[in-house]
Order: sequence, then structure tokens, then C-alpha cells
Amino acid sequence: MMSDYEPGAGANLPAGCYDVPDASMGDTCGECARALWLSDGSVVCGAELEERFPAPADPETVVRWAEHAAFPPTEAACRDFEAG
Repeated sequence: MMSDYEPGAGANLPAGCYDVPDASMGDTCGECARALWLSDGSVVCGAELEERFPAPADPETVVRWAEHAAFPPTEAACRDFEAG
């Protein structure tokens, strides 16, 4: 019964309110050590960059990819998050 549920914090909240499925929850991509910041304030994932371009690549190709792969640094972090 829901009225009997008491989470570990002691607050009488509905089940699941603070059950976090992923330890990186709350972190953002901009806080990740692998985030590469672009001049417009957006970021690209360094791990994704290394995966797509494992060997030395043409700089123009990388820049074109980065322009389309960029996202806001406030986006929720992925499971590969590394504290930085």
C-alpha cells in the first residue's frame, strides 16, 4: 500500500521519486571530462569523436561532423560520463 511507503530519506514521497536508475543522473555533458567545447558554447562528445575518427582524419571532415554533432552542454550525461 502506497501510504505505508517510506523512502530511506524519511520523507513521505511516492515510490520511485528518488530511485535513480543510473549513477550519472544529474550530471551534464558539459561537466564530462571528455566533452569538447566549441566556440559557440556547445559541446561534442570526445568519446564519439574518437570512435568515428580513430585514425588521423581530415580536419575539414572533423569540423563538418562537429558542427552537426554538437549539442547543448546542459544535456543529461550518458553512461560513459567521466567526472572532470
